[in-house]
Amino acid sequence: MFATVTDPRFPGSMQGTLVITKATPAISWKQPGDMRFGTILSAVQLNATADVVGNFVYTPVAGTALPVGSQTLSAHFVPNNSVNYSAVDTQVKVNMQSPEPGIQLSQTVVASRSSTGVVEVKLTVTNSGHAAAKDCTIASAKLGGLAPLDGAPAPQTIGSGGNALFVFRFPSAVGASGTSGLLTFSLNHKSGSSSVSVIITLP
Repeated sequence: MFATVTDPRFPGSMQGTLVITKATPAISWKQPGDMRFGTILSAVQLNATADVVGNFVYTPVAGTALPVGSQTLSAHFVPNNSVNYSAVDTQVKVNMQSPEPGIQLSQTVVASRSSTGVVEVKLTVTNSGHAAAKDCTIASAKLGGLAPLDGAPAPQTIGSGGNALFVFRFPSAVGASGTSGLLTFSLNHKSGSSSVSVIITLP
C-alpha cells in the first residue's frame, strides 16, 4: 500500500503493507437432549449451523450408536469461500442414558382376614419395563411357611405399564393378627424368574 500527502504544508509519502486476516464464521450448535442407549446419531443431534455457506464434517458420523455416559460430538466446518473465511472446529456434549429394562416387575401386597380366620393375600404385579412379561405366574407361594389353600392362580401376561392381580388364601395358622408374616414366592415369566420375600403384618 502506498500513500501520498497532498497538503503543501506537509509534503511526503509512505509505503507499507496492509494485512487483512480471514474472518471466522460464527457457529451455532445447541447441546442435544439426552439419548437412550441404542439410539443412533442423526440430523436431530448433528445440526450445527454457520453464518456463511460451507460444509460440516461430524465426528462421530450419523448412524453411530454411542456408549452410555457423557459423549463428545465434534464438528469441523469448512467454508466455501476459504479465501476470506477460516475453518472452524466446535464441540458439544450428549448424555447417553442406560437402556430401558425389557421387563421390570414389582409387587404390592394387601392382606385381609375373613371371619373364619382365613388370610387372603392380594398380590399385584406391575411391569414398568417396555416389553411384555408373558405367561407370568406365582409359584411356590408360602406365608409363614404354609402353602395356600387353593392351587396356583392361572398365568397372566403383563404388558408394558400394566399390572396383574394374583389372589391366595392361607389358613389361619399362618399367625395371629398384628404379628409379622413372611410371604415368599417365585415370580416367573417366559423371559426369566426371580425369588421374592416380603414381610407383611398379618391382618
